[in-house]
Amino acid sequence: MVVAKFWKYFKRAEGKENACDDVLHQLARKRVIGMHYEARIQCVRDWHADRFVHMSKEDARDTLMQPWQYLQNPPQYVGNDDRCFRAMVMWWTCPQYLKKHEEGKAKRAEMRGGSHIQGSIPISLHLQKEVSKLMVPSFFEFMLYIC
Repeated sequence: MVVAKFWKYFKRAEGKENACDDVLHQLARKRVIGMHYEARIQCVRDWHADRFVHMSKEDARDTLMQPWQYLQNPPQYVGNDDRCFRAMVMWWTCPQYLKKHEEGKAKRAEMRGGSHIQGSIPISLHLQKEVSKLMVPSFFEFMLYIC
């Protein structure tokens, strides 16, 4: 449904329909993963806020809670879908997630500065370099390049 609505407002380049679909799929996948990540952090912050304890986003990233604590503060976009939210909470509290969380925490501790998708330069500078090559990439070509 999301893909169909997206293509309602945008047009794929002729002959590159499959490449455009692939790029859209990768972008949508990253967005959904990001939404779930942000939802867990917001649940942690909301649970603490209900108890009048300020928690920064940075502190919330490293805070893991029990299932009953997460279940008290569902994210707004879940709406009335309890099964969806319970599945999210089951994932956040399972051993595989805990292992992945600890590995990510260790990797972040090793990094200096922030992490970047496109390398060590901002997207705007990367686009300027592409334009200077007399090649103006389309949005999908650019996203395919950095993904």
